Amino acid sequence: MYNAVCEFSKLKDIFDSNIENGVYKSQCESILNCSESGNSNPLLDICSKSLYYLYSLKQNRNISLNSREGCIYLSYRLYKDLISVGNHDYTTSKFHSKINVYDDTYDECDGLIEDINQDVFQKYENLISLYVQLGKILIPSKGPDCVVAKNCADSYNNYVKECYKNTDDAFCNELENVRTKYYETMITVTCPGVPKTLPSTKPHNIAAIIITPLVILLIITFIIFILYKFTPYASWIDFLIRRKKRMWNNLDNETYELSHSSDSPKRNSGNENYHIAY
Repeated sequence: MYNAVCEFSKLKDIFDSNIENGVYKSQCESILNCSESGNSNPLLDICSKSLYYLYSLKQNRNISLNSREGCIYLSYRLYKDLISVGNHDYTTSKFHSKINVYDDTYDECDGLIEDINQDVFQKYENLISLYVQLGKILIPSKGPDCVVAKNCADSYNNYVKECYKNTDDAFCNELENVRTKYYETMITVTCPGVPKTLPSTKPHNIAAIIITPLVILLIITFIIFILYKFTPYASWIDFLIRRKKRMWNNLDNETYELSHSSDSPKRNSGNENYHIAY
């Protein structure tokens, strides 16, 4: 679900672009039973923006908007807005179900709205913050903003600690995407004291590093055993081994004989000198 965050900026613009539209407001007043209180119901604005957003998703399906990503954003946005107005009556999915009963014009996210908790919401916020900062590091008309780059790197290094605890693979996978985009941005940027690369979200597995070569060695040993025990290669290997042994034995004998023959003249010369001296 976190892999949709890179599209949240575009989706936010759509959600917030709902101009004063009497149609959506009127429908929401009917849905929320708030016509008598007028604009005093804080859920009225959330409702009207949501209806407009759902309508936009359906109209632009498979053209410029991805429905799945759009519905993930709506889950996040409803949670955020409902919390911001102090709502305690509706969960995200319950509020969506309520505004969706008006007609099938707004059924684009049926079955795709999820209730999120504070932990998930905070991770959304963290990723959104990183993507916003990435977009501000390099602006063609202004050049690199090294302060933003430093803040982005520091924030990433803080969030990546969660991944070393193996707590949330989906979140860490999206952090890895952020890491890639950061590198692609910083490769052409020079900022003193700001890293060009960020650490991976995947910690080094010492056990895997040790076990992998041992497993490979065992496999090779097993294959050699099978070849030697149950195939014609056994006799061929024996032949090679015996041949090598004979070659080394012959070489040793020749070396010994050569050494022995080279010592003989010295001993004879010594004897001759002895007789002459005598």
